[in-house]
Amino acid sequence: MAKRITELDALTGSLANTDLFVMVDSAQNANAESKSVKYETLRDSIGSSVTNTAIASAAYTSSNTTFNFNRQDGGTVTLNFNPSINACSDVDISSISTGQIMNWSGTTFLPMTLDVASLENASTTNVTDKDILVYNQTATEFQPTSHSEYLASANVNMHGDFVEPASIADGAPVVYNNHVSSITGASQTNPVRLTVSESTLPSGEQVTLTNVGGMTQINNNNYYVQRISATQYDLYSDSGLTTAVNGLGYTGYTSGGEMSAQTFRSYGPRYAPNTILQVQSHILPGNVTYGVTNTYIDGPATHRKEFTPKSSNSTIIYRLTGWLGTGTSSGTNIQGQTGRNLGLILYDYSANQIIDANNYDIASSGHTNNIPHAPQANWISPDGGGGQNSAEFIIANSSTTTMNMGLQVATGGTNTESYVVWGNDEKAQTEHNRNVSLLTLTITEIQN
Repeated sequence: MAKRITELDALTGSLANTDLFVMVDSAQNANAESKSVKYETLRDSIGSSVTNTAIASAAYTSSNTTFNFNRQDGGTVTLNFNPSINACSDVDISSISTGQIMNWSGTTFLPMTLDVASLENASTTNVTDKDILVYNQTATEFQPTSHSEYLASANVNMHGDFVEPASIADGAPVVYNNHVSSITGASQTNPVRLTVSESTLPSGEQVTLTNVGGMTQINNNNYYVQRISATQYDLYSDSGLTTAVNGLGYTGYTSGGEMSAQTFRSYGPRYAPNTILQVQSHILPGNVTYGVTNTYIDGPATHRKEFTPKSSNSTIIYRLTGWLGTGTSSGTNIQGQTGRNLGLILYDYSANQIIDANNYDIASSGHTNNIPHAPQANWISPDGGGGQNSAEFIIANSSTTTMNMGLQVATGGTNTESYVVWGNDEKAQTEHNRNVSLLTLTITEIQN
């Protein structure tokens, strides 16, 4: 029974001279006929068309789909059957470039750059930075829409409207803000200018003012604000900010008050109050400080630690804990030096200045490191052998400047000691017969 070409068994062995190839005579002709040709006939025909030298052998290379016909004189005739898309009559890649795709035009495949603008159901007209594509059912296409406009129209009432922070540092927290600010001042001007705690409320937002002392005329009223700065806002009675609230005849502001946004809510970079921003813990080596007299001198250099606040409005707690002993001279056993006091001052060795701590108030009190008996903290040797003590310094911080924090120390009094032993040191063991733990230092920063 006759078989179609596609039904013929594939050749699995070596080619023989009498093996047949299936050929199509005049394939483009409507009257094309199928014929067969022997391998030896095909071989000799190819050989005679190239050279009069007979073909000695043939080899097929599957890696690049080629036939190599080896001539008896040592030469080779190669037939390459590695097809290219460019060989197709309905494909044009003459001007194709990297990243393009082939697009069917109806008659031919042509190169095309794939971008949003080339899509039939998408528009990039008037697109701006941070726009997103939103499907418009009426126009039956995707159209550019402001991301803030889209978010404002989204169903996020349960969480408030999301407002992108103007700037946010890597790793900074983002917290919910209901935009209630404390009022610290209100001017008798036209318009009234409020001074408030730091706020991110933008211009044009409606607010309610309550509990204002003195200028009671603005209490329990709704106004629109124009943002002057993070702490100053002018009041208007209309959303277009054209009619100012005239405070020239109002009573002078005395104290208190709150400015509350009526509907505006946002998320933004900010530490929530009482958030622990960072905790640093250190184990400090033992040390002996000599030359302690009635003036403050530098404490151990090995006890100084750099600390960089994360917030410009925070509380820093510096807590040093460990064993402390005092003596009257180098090499003298501490025994008998009961109840000796050390005056301790927290010092910034990078800026070479005292750090205000524990309401020390350098500016108003006039304290300097040359005035004894005015410490920020007292550290007392409780018995004749020294003892475990803890000194704590609380700092009202208003800067993110790095401090190299360490202690200055003075003994003072009628029985002035000449040295201080901090923690476990060779002298603590050999001279003072004490084997104690090293000091520990913990620095904690809390958001105000």
